[in-house]
Amino acid sequence: MHLQAMDRKCPFAGRTDAQREQRTRLAALGAVSHLWGKTGPGTGLRSQPVIRHGLPRCQTVTRQQAEAREEALPVRSALFRLVCLGLAIMMALLSLPGQAQGNATTSAAPSGEDTLARIKRTGTLVMGFRADARPFSFKGVDGQAAGYSVDLCKAVAVALAERLRLPQLKTRWQAVTPADRVEQVRKGSIDLECGTTTRTLAREAQVDFSHTIFVDGLSLMSLAGSQFSRPADIQGKRIGVVAGTTGANRIGPALAAAGVNAQLVTLTDYRDGINAIDAGKVDLLAGDRGILVGTALDAPGRAYSLMQDMFSVEPYALMMARDAAFRYEVNRALSRFYRSGEVLTTYNHWMQPYGEPTKLMSAAFQLYALPD
Repeated sequence: MHLQAMDRKCPFAGRTDAQREQRTRLAALGAVSHLWGKTGPGTGLRSQPVIRHGLPRCQTVTRQQAEAREEALPVRSALFRLVCLGLAIMMALLSLPGQAQGNATTSAAPSGEDTLARIKRTGTLVMGFRADARPFSFKGVDGQAAGYSVDLCKAVAVALAERLRLPQLKTRWQAVTPADRVEQVRKGSIDLECGTTTRTLAREAQVDFSHTIFVDGLSLMSLAGSQFSRPADIQGKRIGVVAGTTGANRIGPALAAAGVNAQLVTLTDYRDGINAIDAGKVDLLAGDRGILVGTALDAPGRAYSLMQDMFSVEPYALMMARDAAFRYEVNRALSRFYRSGEVLTTYNHWMQPYGEPTKLMSAAFQLYALPD
């Protein structure tokens, strides 16, 4: 697959940076359309003045009233000019990039300092990783963060160092769990989370996400020979779910829709899940297929079986605080990584047990290989 060929096919490839900036600014002005009504930039219509001064044509006034109003006209005119100036300044500020974007672009860092400014000031990029989500994000034998998602974040760090002109940019890795990862991002403890986080609308109400980096699905794993091959086989069984994961929320309704009644047992992490299967505390473990396979490969001495059924589609993305400028830089780096084909090298390195990228993954790589 030659990703570079997509530049000629992409319908957005011909747009200049100036055109894209203009579209962004027009969108920003759209956020204050209540000031324009149905008129304003991009509509082809003129806005009508909402402030008028002077007298109605047919009104009868005395000479004294006319003289008093005539004396007041300079004051009214000055006030009118002042109001117009204030409106002009406000509209100019709202049209700047990153302004008037509503909730989605309100300043990212909880401290009020935007992410890029903080990274430039401190010279450090703080990234979160999972200790137990092999092959995406885990602690290697050397104690360092490793995995597919981690390598994508490293590529983003290289691009940020170049864009911010910080050749000595430091990266600091901080462990997160499914239960605390969103909160750590939201409160600014980490700049970028590099794990197996599914992009959902509920999470987007609190944080931002990058382009899709992987597409997985929810499934069930058990000890080999357990004979769980279809949903009907797990009627009344105990299913382990990891707290804070989308799987913990989705497996119950998915099984109910299939007419299956099962007992859900909450676990701390996937290692806890493997131990629970081995000890007979649960019959099956729910999770994304990729994580389940990685967890099984990391547990020597036992054999496990994975059901073929998938109960959901899970689009993974890198997670960050709400900050339009930082999200742009992260996505810009990922798009370049996808266009260059380096993403396939990274994918093959970590996903060798899974074979070639699925058609869905290949489509995601192509769709997000956006041109500059």
